[in-house]
Amino acid sequence: MPGIAGALKHVVRPLYREITALSGISMQVGPGARVACVGPNGAGKSTLLKILTGVLVPSSGSVKVNGLVPSSDRVRNNRQIGAVFGHRTQLWWDLPVAESLSILAQMYGLSRAALERNVAWFDDMLGIGPLLARPARQLSLGERMRCDLAAALLHEPRVLFLDEPTIGLDVAVKNEVREFLKVTSLERNTTLVMASHDLGDIEGICERLIMIEKGGIVYDGPLAAVRERFGYEHMIEFQFSAAVPDAVKVAETLLGSYQGVFAEASTVHQLRIRFDNRIVSAGMIIHALAPSLPVRDVHIGTPDTESIIRSLYKRELRYEDL
Repeated sequence: MPGIAGALKHVVRPLYREITALSGISMQVGPGARVACVGPNGAGKSTLLKILTGVLVPSSGSVKVNGLVPSSDRVRNNRQIGAVFGHRTQLWWDLPVAESLSILAQMYGLSRAALERNVAWFDDMLGIGPLLARPARQLSLGERMRCDLAAALLHEPRVLFLDEPTIGLDVAVKNEVREFLKVTSLERNTTLVMASHDLGDIEGICERLIMIEKGGIVYDGPLAAVRERFGYEHMIEFQFSAAVPDAVKVAETLLGSYQGVFAEASTVHQLRIRFDNRIVSAGMIIHALAPSLPVRDVHIGTPDTESIIRSLYKRELRYEDL
């Protein structure tokens, strides 16, 4: 019911719907691992991270991080983990960054020597030195993210949780953050568990992929295995020297004897052929089409991780095939 009457009805008689955010999740992550959790919006990625950090309490099942139950051992758990959640900051808005780091060091019981040693390391890796005297409110998004990473890792946590750590950052800063996180994991044996839609983050940082769909894990394994599993889906793009309005129909007729071949045209001067290279080769397709079409140029593409996961999100590929 629209209008004021509808609004009042929802206040007086609200409707509730129970949604299971996660169900049947089972996973183990070892020391020093770099894990990416991916899936469509609403799949349960952020919920999983909030349970692991103790922000949410699961309604059933058990969760342990380094032997501690996050929701009931929050103080001890917080001393062994770090977290960076998107645009949220743990820096004090009006204090210089150096003061925020000093306060955090006192909260975690760090000595002055440990604080200075770690800040020097962050300056060497992230270039935060010139930012230490400035309050957080004066920092750009990229500058604040570098300082937030320093704050999250100041106490040398065993596990770092990341939720969209490079969202909104420019390309240069993204690359700095990715390199820093990878080096941190390798040199300090820090476990990274990250939720991200940015495929650059996933490929640049992580070695293991966990795909979540409708609250359940549909794939958990090496990132390289995803590429290997779906690496057979190739694409040929034909550019024509003249318009061919019925290019798709011509291609379907000429390639009708082949299985696993799909034709699509975005313009009358372009034709894309997706094909399963286990069944048919690029040479066979070009040989079949070139004599009958005014081909000016040909481009052969192989799928990268981004295109594969994008296809999974769009349900052009099936999770069951993994």
